[in-house]
Amino acid sequence: MARLIEPVAEATCEAAPSETMPPSNPKQPPSKAADGAAGKAQDRAPRIGEVLAENYRLVREIGRGAMGAVYLAEDLALERQVAVKVLLPEHAVHPGQAALFRREARLLAAVRHENVVHVHTLGEHRTIPYMVMEYIVGPTLAYYLVQAVRVHDAIPLDLAVSLALQLCRAVQVVHAAGIIHRDIKPANVMVAPGPRAILMDFGLAKSTDSRGSGTHIIGTPDYLAPEQIRQRPRSPEEARRCDVYALGMSIYELIAGKLPFPSGEVADVLRKHQEEDPMPPSVFRPDLPEVLDRAILKGIARDPNSRFQTCDELMAALIGAHRQTLRKAPQRVLVADEDPLVLDQLRSCVEAAAPDAEVVMVSDGEQVVQEAEKLSVGLVIMDLSLPRLNAVEVCATLRGMPATQNLPVVVLSTRSSRGDRALLRQFGVRAVVQKSLGLDGLTSIVRAVINERPI
Repeated sequence: MARLIEPVAEATCEAAPSETMPPSNPKQPPSKAADGAAGKAQDRAPRIGEVLAENYRLVREIGRGAMGAVYLAEDLALERQVAVKVLLPEHAVHPGQAALFRREARLLAAVRHENVVHVHTLGEHRTIPYMVMEYIVGPTLAYYLVQAVRVHDAIPLDLAVSLALQLCRAVQVVHAAGIIHRDIKPANVMVAPGPRAILMDFGLAKSTDSRGSGTHIIGTPDYLAPEQIRQRPRSPEEARRCDVYALGMSIYELIAGKLPFPSGEVADVLRKHQEEDPMPPSVFRPDLPEVLDRAILKGIARDPNSRFQTCDELMAALIGAHRQTLRKAPQRVLVADEDPLVLDQLRSCVEAAAPDAEVVMVSDGEQVVQEAEKLSVGLVIMDLSLPRLNAVEVCATLRGMPATQNLPVVVLSTRSSRGDRALLRQFGVRAVVQKSLGLDGLTSIVRAVINERPI
């Protein structure tokens, strides 16, 4: 059974460099020996046009951060575009920094989710480490937000909540894998077509079973939890709550259009995080319902015990708050595929397109008919080749029942014939979608159907 694999246009782009707070000790000037080592490393750095591991041809540089450069590359074996992140030569000469780079790749490789950047492989080119990642076509969420505020004053609320929930799911799966991100912010999130939010830049991430060392603050000042400023988290639970705070701050910015404590002097920003309660986001966005105000503010409570303890709690509160603002009951969407992985991906598509929809998942055609007849369903998304009854047979049955004769249907197919498509059109199917279209394309189609727009 074919699956909804990653979108055809895969990718990644370098997010803004992490604004990590430096150690209290001043940085020592580099020695002549270090300068010489860095110069030699520079000579070994990959160049445009070179092929890494006999497979990845570097096309052009697409981003550069404090630690690495990112290149658009061709995967010659699979004939696709990928992104290659290379540790900068001046850092590659330091074993500790090279080890951190490799750790970032391994942590990312431990997570497989549509809202987390995918790492394909890790390698070395003339002793310079690099990682190959999916290539994401789109801006960072920080840039996306700036443009939306400039043109529309704010991101439309339904879309903002959808992106916020996608971020929650990304952090949720990262935490479930035993990883603390430690630098969640819009600049470390890409927005792919759909739109689909993708969490990336795990350069500061750590495993919950590793022990920290040092006393300097890690993260970006605008998103640091108060307790994180005062001292290093002492347990995985404390560390996860710091991630929840940074996630809450990112959601505040996403929905309000700005942060509660505008960037200024670092010391002043850190003081405000510790001493001042943030203003409700509705101060900046007057149309925001009070119930959403409360959910967002609890996500960034100064007292960690008063804050949501997990991403699951924050996500549930956002969904519940948004549902209370709807003028009509949330739509129920029935999705059907015999592959559990595809079912989970379809659920994610629906939740990205309509955060308040209730998703019902089944695995065969007979169940589709039974559930559609029993429940008040607003949309059916199903695989063409379902067991027991295929999509054509299901559509014929649904159109013969008064309660479902006008029910919108979207059919997914790995390979559909012209005859299949003609029959499905006769039964009023809204769209026949090739699974190779990927998650982003399907999300756009689902959003159009739910909002009753032409596809």
